[in-house]
Amino acid sequence: WVVVEYIFTGFYCLEFIAKIALWGPKSYFCGVDMRWNFMDFFCLLLSAMDIVVIQLLGDSVDLSTFVLLRLLRLGRLARLIKTLRLPIFKELNLMVMGVVSGARVLLWAIVMLFIIIYLLALVSNKLLHDEVEFTTVGSSASTIFRC
Repeated sequence: WVVVEYIFTGFYCLEFIAKIALWGPKSYFCGVDMRWNFMDFFCLLLSAMDIVVIQLLGDSVDLSTFVLLRLLRLGRLARLIKTLRLPIFKELNLMVMGVVSGARVLLWAIVMLFIIIYLLALVSNKLLHDEVEFTTVGSSASTIFRC
């Protein structure tokens, strides 16, 4: 995995150098895509810092103090969001937006289901309080959910 990380970091470094050479530093850091470019630069710095730390400290040292650095590397996945803006990924973008919209609808359906279960648990607790399964609201909700 270390070799793959070196290859990707080298590729990102070449991409950064090409953009700076093509657009210039002012246009790169202050242009239209300024936020994306800063994020790319930040990801490149994190990758470079990670490689330097691994090379200097090696595997013999406990790297638990650098957990935050490793967690911030997950921000590189945000680069994928940037590629979804390209016209070639229009259908993929529509699919992702459909999944996000569907998840929102599913969340509200689950909330509505739990509200109905809670209301039925309150009613069944009051009406069937003598039964073992309905002695508390929690056990009533659990019984109703299982049924």
